[in-house]
Amino acid sequence: MLAAYWLVLLWALFIVFCDVKARRIPNELSLGVLLVGLIYAGYTGHAVLAVGWPDIGLGLLLAVGLTVPAYLQRWLGAGDVKLLLAIGILGGWKAVLVSFVAAGLLSGVSIVAMLQYATYSGRSLPTGRWLPFGAMLAIGFMVSMGFKW
Repeated sequence: MLAAYWLVLLWALFIVFCDVKARRIPNELSLGVLLVGLIYAGYTGHAVLAVGWPDIGLGLLLAVGLTVPAYLQRWLGAGDVKLLLAIGILGGWKAVLVSFVAAGLLSGVSIVAMLQYATYSGRSLPTGRWLPFGAMLAIGFMVSMGFKW
């Protein structure tokens, strides 16, 4: 089980790297893990991070409920939606909730820091999507992995 935690941690770190560098999360990383997680859960009866099917199902529903409305409003990208679904299949609803809350807090701190920087440096903020929310979700997921429920 320890190896699974390390693999999931490395996956989350790679998500952070990809989203910060390219502002995109490759489908292979999110959909691939979603598929592997489903196969693993189907074979073993629990998720990679040792939660059962009820927690996985609630995690997937929570991920859809938290991200799809924001995606429809164009506040989040499709990669963010798929990433939170992958988090749901790996860790269940608690991991989804902690990841989303931590990502929101990290995003808020980042926005305040960027606003302060823009104010005191005299530079303007970039337009468009400049906050890598997928990276924030991945960091939040790493935080959720540290919780012992």
